[in-house]
Amino acid sequence: VYVGDQVAAFLYGPLQIVAGLLIMYFTLGWTFLTAIGSIMVILFFAYFVTKISVELNEKSLKAKDILAH
Repeated sequence: VYVGDQVAAFLYGPLQIVAGLLIMYFTLGWTFLTAIGSIMVILFFAYFVTKISVELNEKSLKAKDILAH
């Protein structure tokens, strides 16, 4: 993997995010903050649901190992 591509992505990634937010602001006005807020709330809940799911899966696998032996 060419390191220059990673550096470019590191530098231009935030720039693209800011440009996208500005385009959304000029197109939709302040209402786009509702969409961004909704996405943030959904990501917040998805993180915790995934964390709980991983814990339950690990417990399930341990229980299956105990039953197999």
